[in-house]
Amino acid sequence: MLIKVYLPTLLHVGYLFNTIQCINIINYLIFGGSDKDSPNKNSSDNKEEKNKKMEEYIDEKMKINLRSKKINSLKPIYTNTELETNYYIDNNETFKKLYANYPICEAKYKLVDKLKSFKIFKKLMTDKPKKIILFKTCIIELYGMLSVTIRNVNNFSSVIATVYGYVPFLIMILTVFSFIITFNKNLLYIIFIMPTQTLISDLFLKRIFKKPRPINSALPTYGMPSSHSSFAIALLTFLLLHITEHKKDKWSIITYVIATLTLLPIPWSRVEVEDHTVLQVIVGSLVGMGFGFIFYFMKKYFFKHKDS
Repeated sequence: MLIKVYLPTLLHVGYLFNTIQCINIINYLIFGGSDKDSPNKNSSDNKEEKNKKMEEYIDEKMKINLRSKKINSLKPIYTNTELETNYYIDNNETFKKLYANYPICEAKYKLVDKLKSFKIFKKLMTDKPKKIILFKTCIIELYGMLSVTIRNVNNFSSVIATVYGYVPFLIMILTVFSFIITFNKNLLYIIFIMPTQTLISDLFLKRIFKKPRPINSALPTYGMPSSHSSFAIALLTFLLLHITEHKKDKWSIITYVIATLTLLPIPWSRVEVEDHTVLQVIVGSLVGMGFGFIFYFMKKYFFKHKDS
């Protein structure tokens, strides 16, 4: 009975004396709380100043220790020891603790803040995948919206890359409206390219490869291959083959130049926003090139029709 009571008590007392708070309090009582002044400082003013500094020192150490205990209890999903960063996923209790103890990191381009200023986006962002990166003194919010990670950034290239991430959706909307107005049958191939390659990439290829996205991505799905890259290169390949089979004029050249400037940067943008690795983008581009050839030959040999 004595051993059962004594040993745990001894261990707890030993742990108590090893904490930063206890050590600092002992230092204060021994070196700062005595009525005797230091040989080099005999005045009462020096004594008060010394005691004040010691109190501030103890208070700061206790705050640091308490903060470290709070962070240790949060259990990050991943820790980068070299950069001293921790990563957390959706967990309301965890996020409350983080927001209570750390401010949002300052950034030049506050994309998250801009979107939150609109009610419709603010509501969407609360329901979308979210991740938080904890640095030494502040946190960064990552939101996954329509297969693109949005965060506050400091470089303008990241802003451009974020915008390019939504180009495929804009192209689909414009293509559907154009088809409704013109009934141009060639537009049907563009309309079918995106859902077809997305279906094959997301439902089959990504589940076969099972390669995760970069840690700085807020998207929960697998990343191999990149569906954005696949769509962009598939459409670019299809347009190039379609234009080359017809007589070249200035309008066809202008069309392909615009398509190149619109679609070719999309694979780069996926790496820039850290939603994909370089390898995932390369594989996605190769898959897209294959889709582009397939749809072109389907148009040419299986679904012949007169040009509108």
